[in-house]
Amino acid sequence: EPLADLLDAVAQIDGLERLRLSSMEPGDVTSALLDAMIANKNIVPHLHLPLQSGSDSVLQKMNRQYSVKQYLEMIAMVNERLTVDGLPPAITTDIICGFPTETDEDFKHTLKIASEVRYLHMHVFPYSVRTGTAAARWKQLSPKPVQSRVQQLLSLDEELSLSYRKLLVGKQVQVIIENDDSQKDHFRGRCEHYAEITLKTNAKQGELVNATVSKVTNEHTFARQE
Repeated sequence: EPLADLLDAVAQIDGLERLRLSSMEPGDVTSALLDAMIANKNIVPHLHLPLQSGSDSVLQKMNRQYSVKQYLEMIAMVNERLTVDGLPPAITTDIICGFPTETDEDFKHTLKIASEVRYLHMHVFPYSVRTGTAAARWKQLSPKPVQSRVQQLLSLDEELSLSYRKLLVGKQVQVIIENDDSQKDHFRGRCEHYAEITLKTNAKQGELVNATVSKVTNEHTFARQE
């Protein structure tokens, strides 16, 4: 498969210590792709898999080329193949609230699916009109219910993120240092499972640091350097 072969080839580049995949749809995630992720330790166990909506009706109107059932089958395969020592892979997503014709029932389906998948993070967007699209010609939802749905998802996002990050406590991770926290030797970066980690270190930006996750709060994930 071209994508799996490409991923495997890129992973062989000398000196490449971390490789992360970006947005993918259900049809992109194959056994061969997961084989490549498992075979190459520099490919991190994180996938960004946009859901957009948990309603088949809304997905069809969006012209998405997958159903909720297909999406959940992909998630199940990813979890089965990439879970190591009880720690599932990190999954992040995009969700649009207030797409024209979206009902309260449609939105309830989105909340249900998000809770089932247990995302590390959800990028939540209110629908915005794009000129020239079919949806731009449809009756638009009023802002108030759309904003309410956004807030409900953001609250769920905090809950799910904390739940996933709690699984990291006590785990050894590798953190790529991104920036300091305006405190001496206090830095932030991303671990393999995409969680942002705060730790004290003498490492420089761009370096990989071995650490153990020690504590999580709603806002932060803390680790100590090994």
